[in-house]
Parts: sequence; C-alpha cells; structure tokens
Amino acid sequence: MAIIAQFLNKKWEVSPQKVINLEGLSTSFKLNDKGGKEPQQIKFESILSDAVGVNVYEEIESWKSLVGTTGPFFLGGKRFGPEKMQLTNVDVSDISTDDLGRIRRAKISLTLVEYTGASSKSSSNLAKSSPGIATYNALGISSAKNIGATSADKAAKKPTNTQLSR
Repeated sequence: MAIIAQFLNKKWEVSPQKVINLEGLSTSFKLNDKGGKEPQQIKFESILSDAVGVNVYEEIESWKSLVGTTGPFFLGGKRFGPEKMQLTNVDVSDISTDDLGRIRRAKISLTLVEYTGASSKSSSNLAKSSPGIATYNALGISSAKNIGATSADKAAKKPTNTQLSR
C-alpha cells in the first residue's frame, strides 16, 4: 500500500483494495494590508468511485463529520504546510448514481486553512503523530491481512433485485 497523503485518519492511497488520489493540489502564501501573513491555505480534489474500492456515500459522510477539525497534512510522508491545519470546506460535486439511487462516483474538493485560534472540535491523537505504524495501530490495523472490505461493505454494494419482491 502506498500512502500519497494523510490528514487525521483520512488517507489518499493506492492499494489492491482501494485507490484514492489527489488532484489539483494548490497552496498560497499571502500578506495582508498590514504587512502580516494571511493563514496558509491548501486546496485539492479527489475523485471517489466505487469502481476502485471506495464506498462513496460513507466517504462523503466521513468528510462532512471532519469539518472544523485540526491536524497536520502529510504529503509523501512529510508534513506539508503548518503543524495545524483546519478542514474548513468540503464541496461535493459531479455526483453519479446508479438506477437504485446509490452514489457511485463523486468529486470532493477540500480546503485546509492554517489554524490560528480555538476550534469547536478537538483533533484526535492521530493528528499529533506522523503516518506510520502507530497510526495504523490506533486505527486497529495491525497487519496487511486485516485490510479489506468487510461483510457489511460487500452487502451494501450488492444490488437488490426488485423483480423478486413482486
């Protein structure tokens, strides 16, 4: 498994089970009118698709619950940007559904802003550590054999045959 980037417990990764990549990564450094520095921003997008092992609906809900949380953003295993970045914006667009209304594909655009004040949500212990073995252990993953789709994930992807219920 190759981890491209990480924010808290969210990973952009390429593995046999899942592919999530970053697109359009950008950052900015600005001075304000008084000569001080504006908070740094990091923006990027990801395409979520069930065709590459992602439960798109659950991923969107997961990102929604993280709005307001803070932690470092890692790119290629190294911190990219300030030590504390706050997830301030999650935009979901280009949603594709199947004939049963399940979300099969979506584009998610994320904005992280340098954290400069008190937050209403506390960051998890994952935000304080770099990605690695400790992070995987905190997520309950002790080895590669524990990675994969659960029975619930498989059942959720299985289409319901409405012809049988008539």
